[in-house]
Amino acid sequence: MTIEESGADYELIRVRRDDDGNVVEPANYEQLNPYGHVPVLRDGDHLLREAAAIVMHVSDSFPEAALAPPAASRERAEWYRWIAFLSGTVQVAYLCYFQPHRYAGSD
Repeated sequence: MTIEESGADYELIRVRRDDDGNVVEPANYEQLNPYGHVPVLRDGDHLLREAAAIVMHVSDSFPEAALAPPAASRERAEWYRWIAFLSGTVQVAYLCYFQPHRYAGSD
């Protein structure tokens, strides 16, 4: 969403998994992220993983899009807090709900 809002040109490549959660497409995805997690951003020759890092990088790379408050402001500190909360708390809860097989045995 951040890349879309930035106005940057990008190519979206969807990751498809099998019933066990293993990445099956694209075939070489583990070269981009050995853990198989999404998202991954390729920015030139730099690969960046972790959603929060990608949001911050894109926001800083396209300041004209005004996706983040000014650096060193109180608003920027709160922006960091929300990014950390969403990626470290909310996202984890959703993973447990939508992919319970990753967290519990089949018994």
